[in-house]
Amino acid sequence: MPDFASNVGWLEDAIKDGNINSFDYSQFSILKEIGRGGFGVVKSAQSEILERKVALKSLNTDDISKTFMKEFIREIKLLKDLHHPNINKLYGVTRGS
Repeated sequence: MPDFASNVGWLEDAIKDGNINSFDYSQFSILKEIGRGGFGVVKSAQSEILERKVALKSLNTDDISKTFMKEFIREIKLLKDLHHPNINKLYGVTRGS
């Protein structure tokens, strides 16, 4: 079973290798909050780079446990290769406010 460090390492490697895009948070214009859940807050935003409306999920950084990170990485792994018209596409990750 992967530990916390290997999960974080997987994400860093995926970004470095170009398997997951990394965006600057300032490239998004926040429109409104559209939901809250176990991972954090979801906001509707406009992306200048992608030229489309997107959903940004902001993580609850106050409580990042090993289990939390494991579930977050699991979600990213599932979404990065999933393409379905009724499921939001994962365009990448961002760090920032």
